[in-house]
Amino acid sequence: MGSILLVLLPAIAFLIYANLDGHILKNLGPNKKWLPKLLVFCTFAACLLEIYKNSVDSKLATQQRTQAEEDRKQAAKDRKQAAADQTQSQAKIDQLKQDINQKALEYQQNLQEARFNFLKAQSEAEIRAIGTEFSEFADSFPTNKQELLAHINDLKRDLKVARANAQSVAQATQRKAHLEFTAKVYAPIYFALHFVQESVRAYALRTGDQVKIDPVELPDDLYEHPVNTQIVFPTGAIWSLNIRADDEPVAWFSVIFTDPQHHKTGELYTPVNPGRHILSFGYSADPSLPDPSTINGDFPLSDYETPIKRAYQKVMSMQLLYTLPQ
Repeated sequence: MGSILLVLLPAIAFLIYANLDGHILKNLGPNKKWLPKLLVFCTFAACLLEIYKNSVDSKLATQQRTQAEEDRKQAAKDRKQAAADQTQSQAKIDQLKQDINQKALEYQQNLQEARFNFLKAQSEAEIRAIGTEFSEFADSFPTNKQELLAHINDLKRDLKVARANAQSVAQATQRKAHLEFTAKVYAPIYFALHFVQESVRAYALRTGDQVKIDPVELPDDLYEHPVNTQIVFPTGAIWSLNIRADDEPVAWFSVIFTDPQHHKTGELYTPVNPGRHILSFGYSADPSLPDPSTINGDFPLSDYETPIKRAYQKVMSMQLLYTLPQ
């Protein structure tokens, strides 16, 4: 289209200018039939030029597409060849690594074998060097074997006796320590135990209830002989009284309270620590009656009677209610 316009535009411009200027048409002569022919010729020439140009452009585009396709195929071929070369190179590298590792392993095995052979030869040489000493040892082996065995047995027996004596001494020392500790805590523990028992006994005499109170004698060693006894009420309620000692050393007096259905209604722990010279109370119940904060705490061991009476009177006054028929 551009070529046609390129040819036609000058012809059209000429015609327009000639019509505007009559002098030009007059000079051209009276016969003006050649002008349409000129216009047709120019148009035909422009069409031929346009067809030729389109043909050239189409051929050039086809060549470019063909070249691009060839370039694409060549690039794909090059990539494929590069991938193959890379795979082949990686295979060679892997094989080389494997060969190096195999050589290193063989070298290490050879080195280890050489070291072992060297040590073996060195040990054999040392054994050969002291071969005469073996004979001397065999020659010097005592002939009075029975006497030596008897002496060894005497040593074993003496060692066994010494160990038994040492164990007996340790046990005696421990026993002495336990007896001394029990003696230190005897008074507050004994007072707490009998305060509970005698309080319940006075309650039974007042109410006429047949309450079973087991007689208890404190042992001289709370470590070896802990105490477990009960106070059983006619409704089936039970108070469990327990006395024991641990390694701190602390002695523990505790009372576990239960109702006629054997549901725990509270517990009161009284640890006695003579090393710190304190007497403690730890009370818990559900519901919290009486209020544990009014009972729990540490108190001087030198005046154990007052805090024991105060704590146990408050607790027993409430817990006796739970022993009644529900």
